[in-house]
This record gives sequence, C-alpha cells and structure tokens, in this order.
Amino acid sequence: MLIATFFIGILWGGIFQKTGILRPKTILKQLSFEDFTMLKMMSAAIVTSFAILFLGHYFFDVHTLVKPFDLFPNIFGGIFMGIGIILTGACPGTAWAQLGAGYKNARFIILGGLLSATFYGMFLPEVEALFISNPQEKISLVF
Repeated sequence: MLIATFFIGILWGGIFQKTGILRPKTILKQLSFEDFTMLKMMSAAIVTSFAILFLGHYFFDVHTLVKPFDLFPNIFGGIFMGIGIILTGACPGTAWAQLGAGYKNARFIILGGLLSATFYGMFLPEVEALFISNPQEKISLVF
C-alpha cells in the first residue's frame, strides 16, 4: 500500500506540474476568481474519488464513516487555512509538489505545516475544549 501511495503521489505531482496549479500565481488567481484551473483539478479529483469509493463499495464491500459536521471548527480552520494559502501561495498538497519542482519557499511552508501539526498535537486537550460544540465528541483525524 505504501508503494502504491508513493507512485500515486508522483503521478499527482506530475499532473500539478503539467497543469501549472503548483505555481503560487495560479493558486492566488484561483482565490481571486481569475483562473479556475485549480477548481477544475479539484473537481476532477473529487469525482474520481467518488467513483473509486462507489466501485469499492459495490464490488468489494468497502464502507466509509461519515463524521458529524461541527460548524465552528470548520469555519475557524477554513479561515486560518485560507490566510495561510494567501500568504504562501501554496496549499498543503501543492507545497510538496512545489518542493519537488524546486521552489525554495516550499521547504518553509512544509516546515510550518509540520510545526503546526506538532503544536496541535501537543495542545490537543486545550484545542478540544475550545472547538467542540458537543463535549461528548472526540476530535479524530481518522474517518
């Protein structure tokens, strides 16, 4: 499975490079509604993922777990992620492709993401107390 993931990552990185969505200008133009290349790519990825899950469910009895929607953490996270994308010209997926393509700032973007994830893990109880509307629900990154 890890080998397949590696090759799928290389494939997506190549697609990012070919379509140009890893360029910071393309990402910023998407946010200002000037260039919809990134939206088209994400739409294609969503449809492909849906088809794979549908076929997996139909032929291999694959089941997915849908997590309950919690409004405040999604709004808060979306705002901070949007600010980060605007400041860096990269989103989490494209940062790795930018690193592979030789963009020098990509290493700082990835380092910032890893540090943020580390701090999130270190302060998880405090974060849970701030963002959970339902105190009985636990934060989980596992679907």
